[in-house]
Amino acid sequence: MIFRVRLPSNTQKIEIEDSLPLNEFLFLLENLSEIPRDQIEIKAGFPPTTLELSNSDKTCLKDVQGLKSGETLIIQKKSEAEKMQAFSKDPVKFVQESKHFDTTSMEQKYQDLPKYYIQTKTGYLIMREILDDNSCLFRSITIREVILANPTEYNSAVLGMPVQEYCDWIMKPTTWGGAIELKILSSWFKIEICSIDIKTQVVYRFGQELYKTRAIVLYNGIHYNVISFNPRLEDSDISNDESIFSVEQDEMYNGAVKIAKKIKE
Repeated sequence: MIFRVRLPSNTQKIEIEDSLPLNEFLFLLENLSEIPRDQIEIKAGFPPTTLELSNSDKTCLKDVQGLKSGETLIIQKKSEAEKMQAFSKDPVKFVQESKHFDTTSMEQKYQDLPKYYIQTKTGYLIMREILDDNSCLFRSITIREVILANPTEYNSAVLGMPVQEYCDWIMKPTTWGGAIELKILSSWFKIEICSIDIKTQVVYRFGQELYKTRAIVLYNGIHYNVISFNPRLEDSDISNDESIFSVEQDEMYNGAVKIAKKIKE
């Protein structure tokens, strides 16, 4: 079994046998996280839900309901999980009632909060602002290679210019991406991409009904930003975000549409 383990201080990838006893797995997590095993809480799936861990010495990883290979596991102290739930219900009240209440730190915290977000049952759906640098070299190289490998599908009529001219154009640092590029990226990464136009509120879907996962971006007429999920609103580390969703998670899709409406207002 392979897991991406999100620890309090870092994220690691581990590979272990599904026959490993749960107690030994908790011992491993204790060493990695420095959290006592009896205080460890594990969240998995999307949205992240707490796993029910058996106290039986005979329980193996394959016996743990909801634990699947390829999952991202969020490791945290049980006390921190309770605090997270309180914060999710009412962030302002939570900070104000803290024993170590500090007005300055609270003001700084809320200055750093995302500008556009909505609350879900298990965390927050957030619009993450992507650096407005016009292009991404990795994206450009990928698109160029896909086009050159599929000259029939991506011909001059589709691209709006000769193929080689387009390939030279897409590699320029001042090039803007659009529908053609999103379609190519969807095909290349085998993921549905939903692009929500903030101005018109129209949703353009690339790879619809072809793939099991989905990414969502918001387009403001010039620039694309990404929709991400994070259990904590105040967590500004985007490496802790989840930006790939199951196509069956309507809550994420509908939430993104709501965020687009909030931005337009």
